[in-house]
Amino acid sequence: MASGLTITQHGTNLANYIIAPVSIQFIDFLWDKIEPILQRAVEKGNNEITCETVKQRAINGDTLLCTVLKDNEIIAIATTEVRTFDSGHK
Repeated sequence: MASGLTITQHGTNLANYIIAPVSIQFIDFLWDKIEPILQRAVEKGNNEITCETVKQRAINGDTLLCTVLKDNEIIAIATTEVRTFDSGHK
């Protein structure tokens, strides 16, 4: 990044945020910080999925778990999965 360059979106300085995937080996270590944030999403989703299900899918490698950090504090969680549809498409 060039010196003095500030990346902003809607007035938010995005340079203050880090999005980092969580290695499978660190899921248990970070879980106490991840679970309360994830629980809010679980509740909004009518409990269609549980925190424990997300954790197990991440440990199994089915789900990629990412943290969003600001000032070294986890402020958000993102999950990503590649699923194969009945048609065979991903």
